[in-house]
Amino acid sequence: MANVSNAQKSFNWLIEVNGLNSFLAQKCNVPLPEIGAVSHGDTNYDVKTAGRIALEDMVLEKLVPAPGGDSWAMTWLQTARNMATGGGALPLNYKATVVVRELSDDGVTILRSFVYTGAWVRKVEHSGLDRTSEDNVIETVTISVDRVTQI
Repeated sequence: MANVSNAQKSFNWLIEVNGLNSFLAQKCNVPLPEIGAVSHGDTNYDVKTAGRIALEDMVLEKLVPAPGGDSWAMTWLQTARNMATGGGALPLNYKATVVVRELSDDGVTILRSFVYTGAWVRKVEHSGLDRTSEDNVIETVTISVDRVTQI
């Protein structure tokens, strides 16, 4: 078995989007592209060729701070589609770029970055409230993305 002397840690990362304080995000999945396979018939076996590219949604789990809270996710969601009026903005007004940077142990050196374009908030969920629990209140923000580039 190989000995890995400097393994990457999963806790050193930074998110840059519309002034979001990255330290409030507890978890973030890093959606990567997946290419579909299209099967075509040939005599007695299938020949597979590359199909469409699909990206899953980015999901952030973040702490909700007590004094005043923060409402950036709900504000962004309502920019895409206003719940009161049913209308919404043009995509150029609500789509943004989200950058996820993986950092080394020093917390400064960037190991790799993922740039997500065409990002917008699809869903905002809040953890349940429970008088007998000591858990932090977590908000889950689902962000739809069009493209990803690794730099």
